[in-house]
Amino acid sequence: MSGYIEMPDWLVDAVGPRAHHVAAGLLGLAAGANEVEVARPKLAELARCSPRTIDAALAELEAVGFLSRHHTRAVDGNGRGPNLYRLHPDRVPSLHPETRS
Repeated sequence: MSGYIEMPDWLVDAVGPRAHHVAAGLLGLAAGANEVEVARPKLAELARCSPRTIDAALAELEAVGFLSRHHTRAVDGNGRGPNLYRLHPDRVPSLHPETRS
């Protein structure tokens, strides 16, 4: 992924730096769409962090309303597939200081 990603202004103040990296990765993968399907290891690679950090960042992004997660099934129907992330960059939440980590 190269170039620039437009980050919503409200998100810059709403979440910490790791969540910024994850949001940028998701926005880059979505390429202007409002949803992207990606596995956690790939997202960790893009954000240059561990899968545990991805989990914390996704929880933070979900808590402020930037995204919602939807589980998918594996192509063969056995087990889980990659998550589908629906992005809500235009949804400006009511921010409270305690939501910032």
